[in-house]
Amino acid sequence: MAKINIYPIGTPKSSDLLVGTSIPDPNTNKLPKTKNFKVSNITSLIAAEIPQGVPGPAGQDGAPGANGSNGSNGSNGSNGAPGADGAPGTNGAQGAPGADGTSISILGTVANCAALPTTGNTTGDLYILDAADGGCSYGAGVEGDGYVWTTGDTWLNIGPLRGPQGVQGATGTDGAPGATGSTGADGSDGADGSDGADGAPGATGAQGPQGIQGIQGIQGDQGDQGPRGFQGATGATGATGPAGGVNSVTAGANVAVSPTSGDVIISAPNAIVNTTDNFGGPIVVNIVCLTSGQYPPPTVDGNTLYVII
Repeated sequence: MAKINIYPIGTPKSSDLLVGTSIPDPNTNKLPKTKNFKVSNITSLIAAEIPQGVPGPAGQDGAPGANGSNGSNGSNGSNGAPGADGAPGTNGAQGAPGADGTSISILGTVANCAALPTTGNTTGDLYILDAADGGCSYGAGVEGDGYVWTTGDTWLNIGPLRGPQGVQGATGTDGAPGATGSTGADGSDGADGSDGADGAPGATGAQGPQGIQGIQGIQGDQGDQGPRGFQGATGATGATGPAGGVNSVTAGANVAVSPTSGDVIISAPNAIVNTTDNFGGPIVVNIVCLTSGQYPPPTVDGNTLYVII
């Protein structure tokens, strides 16, 4: 079974020893060795390898101490006789070996004091602080300070341990182009557009043909010739009979008659009237029949329907 020694925490002296591994020079066949190192040598090495931090501000002067009391004057002693030379002293016994020092293992960096692990640590484990942390519970630290795990199971700030920043490495080469992505799926159909505005009113249609002219009225019959007189003696010439003609004509709907006897004139300007269509055009009042040679007439009536026969 391994023996575990627990050592108290003390204040280090420059003559104290630490146990560490001595790494041989490069390109040699020597192996690393475990050796004792003085604390003074470690601090000298740290001072040589790691840049010194910025000195802190000077502390305030302490208050003046109280004046000491005057000592009493001693009495004058008598001169004694010279003593005989003493025999040479014997060498003292060799002291007990000192306790093994603690080696330091640098494990990496932490962003701040809170990132220091609190479990699973081994005495001598050391982390370097990546950024200043003035509120660290293990002791305020600046960037580059080292925190070492002690035998008291706590972290101890041992000061700056970080060297100067290294030279920036060369820029890496560009990576190969990535593979072409697959074609995306078709998008869904867009919504129907809104109804367009109403179109402008259409042009007015051409005028319809002239209506058919009304039928000529019937001419009255010739009047009957009066009876021939008996030839007798030459007598007086008989009276002339009344002129022949229509005694009377009865007017009908939309038919005008003037006069009612003699040469009768019949007019029917409104006998044929368009009352059924609703296209809003002119009203047919007259219907006139024409040959193709007579059409168009000299004057076109908008309310007359012309029929070519």
